[in-house]
Amino acid sequence: KPAVCKGEIQPLSLLSQKIDKEFYKNFADVLRSSCVTLHKRTAGVDAVSGSKVSFGLVRMANIDPLFYVAQALFALGGPEGVHIHLCVYHARFPLVQRSAIENMLDTAFNRRVAEQAVYALPSVRAALNAHPQKEHIFIVLASPVCEVGRDWDADWAVAEPSSVRALIQLAGRVQRHRRIPATEPNFLILDTALKYFKKKTGAIFSRPGFERGEGSVYHLSSHWMHDVLRPEEYQALTALPRVAPQPYNVWQPQHKLADLEQACMRDSLLPPPVAPPNRRGIKRAFVPRVNMAALCWQYPHANLTGVLPQEQPFRESTEKENTLVFLPNEETEDLSLYREEQQKNTKRDTLYIPVEASRWHTVTLKCGPNISVWGVADLNTLLQEQAENLDMPLSVCARRLATVTVRQNTQGWLYHHALGFATNHD
Repeated sequence: KPAVCKGEIQPLSLLSQKIDKEFYKNFADVLRSSCVTLHKRTAGVDAVSGSKVSFGLVRMANIDPLFYVAQALFALGGPEGVHIHLCVYHARFPLVQRSAIENMLDTAFNRRVAEQAVYALPSVRAALNAHPQKEHIFIVLASPVCEVGRDWDADWAVAEPSSVRALIQLAGRVQRHRRIPATEPNFLILDTALKYFKKKTGAIFSRPGFERGEGSVYHLSSHWMHDVLRPEEYQALTALPRVAPQPYNVWQPQHKLADLEQACMRDSLLPPPVAPPNRRGIKRAFVPRVNMAALCWQYPHANLTGVLPQEQPFRESTEKENTLVFLPNEETEDLSLYREEQQKNTKRDTLYIPVEASRWHTVTLKCGPNISVWGVADLNTLLQEQAENLDMPLSVCARRLATVTVRQNTQGWLYHHALGFATNHD
């Protein structure tokens, strides 16, 4: 069938720069240019205002860089004659905020309805009416949470690469409902990951991604997409690189990203070759590999014990985490940040310990011209509404719905209601 998602590699020229505010500004400028290019190729027309409108996804690999890039993008603003409506979406929002964002986006990216229905949605109509420009770009700047479990149909997408699997997942959110064949590329792949400019050595496409450290057979010789992707793997983006890969005997796991993923999957799902006996004819001891899924079907009775989950934890986290919660002041109902601490071996309830003012910083969002926040409601407003709907005290509602999980960090965290939480690196 004709491809509904066609890819193209977006060059990057940030080699000589270190990661600082100027870098994020330049990176945001590349993203903005990419979004404007794709908007011009795919925009529809709002029958009421006559404006050209498009809806797109920008997927970044990690939350902390996303936070700083979002700040830079807001400060940069939109080009003359174009208004950008930007929604930041990732896992480090308080639950009630994340739920509200997902509900809005699930509605906006439902394109099974009539063509003009999306422009009548309250969040979209209000945004179009509030700004006079005739070009409107609705952008979701998201972490990998946008790849899986979201039934969205976007006009276009921009991806920071981490794996071929991630590219395929994100491509599944472009023209998902309408299935209109693409006449021009509607999916831009950044030529490398932002992480490359931070360290340039070691595993770049990991956490997320399949790549491992230097010295491993699963380490790429280049981290540029124009080197590690074959044209047929991105010019028409489908699941073929995963379900119909190159023949095993021509895999190049150190030179091609798709081959690296296939080799990792093969070594995990299949048992290792039997080691030959030593000179005395004694069989060598079997030492299982890390993350060896083959053990589950080789030794099915092992699934009746807790041994395998202990040896191979599902999504094992190497970093400690904190659960934070916004709780209202009993007199003013202003929200303050607390840290949850579970009491072990006692009957006491969860402790709520105030987070020192020096450890969390509410950042100021500086907006340039022609850009605005799209559809992120104030946390206090959302909690008030939910407390009323659920008929429960505000403090009880907050303990349930104003929690967020963040990485443990001695320097604390940054927060803005439109950007969520990020680790403070200052």
